[in-house]
Amino acid sequence: MNFAKLERTWIVAEIGVNHEGNEQVAHELIEKAAATGADAVKFQTHIAEHYISTVQPERLAAVRGRALPLEAFRRLAQ
Repeated sequence: MNFAKLERTWIVAEIGVNHEGNEQVAHELIEKAAATGADAVKFQTHIAEHYISTVQPERLAAVRGRALPLEAFRRLAQ
């Protein structure tokens, strides 16, 4: 998409990680954003192992639990 050619400003709803790793919640947040007139939504993705040390297993597990797999984002994009 070429945003320079848009005729109006797009409204992007920030979902971030508010789904807390639950794909159904992510879907519901997309639906709510659409119902309020948002043109798009934005998620934050992460791979916990890239920034959480394995010497902190509880923290690593907590951060992993809030992530969605890439396959979930492919489904949500539909």
